[in-house]
Amino acid sequence: MEILVVDDHSLVRDALKPILNDLVDDVHITESATFGGAIETASRIKGLDLVVLDLQLPGMSGVSDVGVFRSRFPETLVVILSGYYVRQDVLKAFQHGAAGFIPKSLSTESLKTAFRMVLSGERYIPSDILVALNNDGGIDKSDIESDNDNPLLHLTYRQREVLDLLTEGMSNKSIANKLGIQEVTVKLHMKNIFKMLHAENRTQALRIALKLGWAA
Repeated sequence: MEILVVDDHSLVRDALKPILNDLVDDVHITESATFGGAIETASRIKGLDLVVLDLQLPGMSGVSDVGVFRSRFPETLVVILSGYYVRQDVLKAFQHGAAGFIPKSLSTESLKTAFRMVLSGERYIPSDILVALNNDGGIDKSDIESDNDNPLLHLTYRQREVLDLLTEGMSNKSIANKLGIQEVTVKLHMKNIFKMLHAENRTQALRIALKLGWAA
């Protein structure tokens, strides 16, 4: 089986290898760190079966690029592996042809189960999003369009990291240490997050984010 892993963090790529190698016999894994590099690499792989794609990649404009990849390689399964996502990301990913949307936060065994579901022809959807889809009766165009103004969609990758750590109750200093940045930079990200969410403080920002569908 030919698998292409696309993530700009080498630690993520290395962590995925034993998981993917354990799925089936005779797995060959190729790596790329950028979206453009993934397109170029995929064009050289004969019989590419599966692409594991991060959404926050250099050279990637967003979820719509899943459709770009699928149009170039229609026979290849594309699975999104994301550390941060909102409901809109998942909905659009499937609209653009993704075969699965897998959170990076899953345990090793859960990751294996998710990939095996995709390889067996089923879609893998995060459990919290699946509940929402069941309540809505499935994925449809009107549902996607209704979420276009969600401010969470406009957060930068670093802002998403900060918001994720905020949900864990971490202080600005702890967040700065965790991300390897200055505390003043964290405060700036917080200020911008508050502005985008129309929040006045950390507690209100967290409450609004969760209401809007934030999950990490």
